[in-house]
This record gives sequence, structure tokens and C-alpha cells, in this order.
Amino acid sequence: MNKQEFLEMKEEFALIIYNYEKFLKDCILLDYRYNDQFFDLLQRVRYYEVENGLLATCLQNRSQNPEFDTTKVLSDFKDGYSKELENAVQKHKVAHSVVSHLNDNTLEENKEFEKIYQDFIKENHPVVKALVTDEEKELYEKLKIFYYENNYKGFLEAYELNKDTFKEVEYPEELFAKISQYYYDIRKNIGADFTKRQKGYPFIKKGVFQDDMTIAEEDANLKTSYNKLLGDNKKLHQDYIKMFGSDISLNELVKQA
Repeated sequence: MNKQEFLEMKEEFALIIYNYEKFLKDCILLDYRYNDQFFDLLQRVRYYEVENGLLATCLQNRSQNPEFDTTKVLSDFKDGYSKELENAVQKHKVAHSVVSHLNDNTLEENKEFEKIYQDFIKENHPVVKALVTDEEKELYEKLKIFYYENNYKGFLEAYELNKDTFKEVEYPEELFAKISQYYYDIRKNIGADFTKRQKGYPFIKKGVFQDDMTIAEEDANLKTSYNKLLGDNKKLHQDYIKMFGSDISLNELVKQA
């Protein structure tokens, strides 16, 4: 492989990485939009998923062992849900902020942003560049967040302040084959991850924001799930009281934390 062939391969690989990053950005923004739109309902659904799991776990363990002590299970569920709730609130703050600013850019600015980021990837993305310093990797990770959140002005300002961190690289011919194999391995991993993400959340929610009707349909589906969990919860509490002689509440456990 000569230098020209190597550079052509590098440029082709850079386009693959850009398309992958664009896909990840679309997924992140879709996740934030879904979170912002349905947060309160999602949290109510999640609460009863966890509480129902707690009740069912206690009931199952006591039915298998009459001496079963609920202390550890209650503590584990309380700690786990408290941390999950804290993380959920923090994520929602970010999601709401990002979604609130999605329309700040004009169409032309969005197009320009994508062009600038594609060029940025070609020159400075760690896996494209291959030979990078720790400082370059760290700066890339920070700049990537601006891109994922579609913060055009923030990206430009941060890049301008730190662009001297990125250094030009001269690739020795003896590394061409090694870097080519590295690119090949990365491409395989990207292909597998792309296929996996297309089958999961948030990509499967892409159609939710087609129009007001699809948004209303998703809202109705979530409310159906919530009502089902609520019905299950009532029965589980009845069974718990019958088996343990008293009741528990995930909310009360969390308040005691």
C-alpha cells in the first residue's frame, strides 16, 4: 500500500465514522426529546415497575423460605431506586435544556455544523487519526458533546480556544498495514453496534414524533402500561399484607433514606 492509497483509505474510513457519529447524535437527540415529552409519565411507570418488583421478590422469597427476612431486599431496592431516581432527574434537566435549544440554529447553520464536524472527524477523530495524544482524546470527547447536543456555537467556541491541542501527524509507511487492520476491526464493531442500536431504544421510538397523532398514541400506550402496573400493584399489596401482616411502600422507603 502506497501513501496515496493509505490516504484514500483513511478518508473513506473517516466518512464511515462521521455517518456513525451522526447516527449516534440522532439517537441521543431522540432520547432527549422522548424524555422531555413523556418524563412525568415515564417516571410513574418506572415507579410501579420497581415497587411491583420489590413486592414480588419479597413474596417469592417468603413462599420459598418461611424464615426469609426482608431487610436486605428492602435496603437494596431502596438504594437502587434512590440512585436511579437521582440520575433520572439529572438526565431530564439535560434533556429539557437540549430540547429547548434545538431550534436555535437555522437550517443553514445546521448544514454548516455537519460539514464542519465531518471535516473535524477527518482530521482529528481519534480512531481516524490513529496516532493521537491523551490530550487530543480528552479534547475530542469534550467537543463531541457539543455536537451530540447540536450546540453549534458552543462547538465553534470550544474548538477555536483549543484547536492547537490537535497536532499534525506524518504516517510512516511501515504503519500503513497496521492502521489498515485497525480500521477494519473498528468497522466491524461499528457495523455490529449499528445493527444492535437499530433494534432498541431510542431508535424504535423514531416514529413517535411523526405528528401530533403519533405523540398522542404513545402517550396512550404509556398510560395503558401505567394502568396495568397499577392494577398489578394493588393485588401485590393485598398478597403482601396477607403474607407479612403489614404493608410496605417504595416511596416511604426512599423517604427514610
